[in-house]
Amino acid sequence: MRGMSYQRGVIFVGNRYLAGAEDWGKTSTSWAEPLTVKAMMKVSLKVYKAMPVWYHLLSVSALFASMIPWMAGWYQPGEWIGFPVYLWGYFFLGTHFWFPEEMKRYHGAEHKVFSSDELISVRNIKIINDAEITNRYCSTNVIVLYFIQLPIILMAILLLTSAPFFHQLEWSTYLNLLLLPFSLKWLNRSVRGRRLRNGILTLSYAAQRHVTTLEPNEKHLKTAVKAYRRVLLKESPGRLKQERPFGKPKKRNKKEESKMAIADITIVPLGSGSTSVSEVVASVHQLLKDTELPIQYELTPMSTIIEGKPEDLYDIIRQVHEVPFKHGHQRIALNIRIDDRRDKESGMALKLKAVNERLNE
Repeated sequence: MRGMSYQRGVIFVGNRYLAGAEDWGKTSTSWAEPLTVKAMMKVSLKVYKAMPVWYHLLSVSALFASMIPWMAGWYQPGEWIGFPVYLWGYFFLGTHFWFPEEMKRYHGAEHKVFSSDELISVRNIKIINDAEITNRYCSTNVIVLYFIQLPIILMAILLLTSAPFFHQLEWSTYLNLLLLPFSLKWLNRSVRGRRLRNGILTLSYAAQRHVTTLEPNEKHLKTAVKAYRRVLLKESPGRLKQERPFGKPKKRNKKEESKMAIADITIVPLGSGSTSVSEVVASVHQLLKDTELPIQYELTPMSTIIEGKPEDLYDIIRQVHEVPFKHGHQRIALNIRIDDRRDKESGMALKLKAVNERLNE
């Protein structure tokens, strides 16, 4: 699986599907679709649109500087007037080291998801946050390799030819791009040249730690987890149930396993100008719908009932607690009742079934 981070969120690309998740402050979204050329083009446009204004201005200026001389007929064989086309490669490669802050944090979250040995789930956010922020197969490897090879190739062409420098730089650029896939294959798979490979990876890891990533906060981690799980849900649903995605599942003592608990929650915004709370309740249920936590929920006229493991209930209740404040309310009353039965299996459906059986006696 490959990952890609941008200003709004994280995208993961699997063998047959790609999926992404975005955070827009008050709301978050996630999606998944088959891996096609059209889908990749749509994702590329999404990423480009999310880039900051300075990036758009630079890219559009470079495009016009490249195309206007050609369109105006200023181009002559053997000579290019304007912004050389090959320098576009340096624009895209160079901006890899000028990520905006939000993008760096999403990049860090993406790496931690890849590095974690635990089940990738919202309930394991704290453990995932402790994972390494470097990624063995990060695209930074490509950039570091490219700029290591460039002076070597350029030096060889300078010694072998007497052409103008910018022509030599152009040839070096294209030759470097041709050699790059082979160099990357060696870096990722070959067992030869271990010291050289480790040296290149050390440079890449340093760039990842200090230049292209920042420590993510909870928002960035949850967004990355949501996108990652959307791909797994399509391609490998079984991995969502394992205790560890890599290695053997943990063994649990039956006595330590907690049964399902049921929480009944009611939110009452205080001091608002309206007697209606439907807007807040709708946002709460959108949150419950979008969460990756393994819970069940039901809306009733007076409250919302949520079923799940106690640790998951506490996690989702904490998130529900923040919803009214995102709508501008300054004070709320949150009433919570939790039914946690450990002597036998319990749940919303089982409790209703037990009562209905007595009614039918």
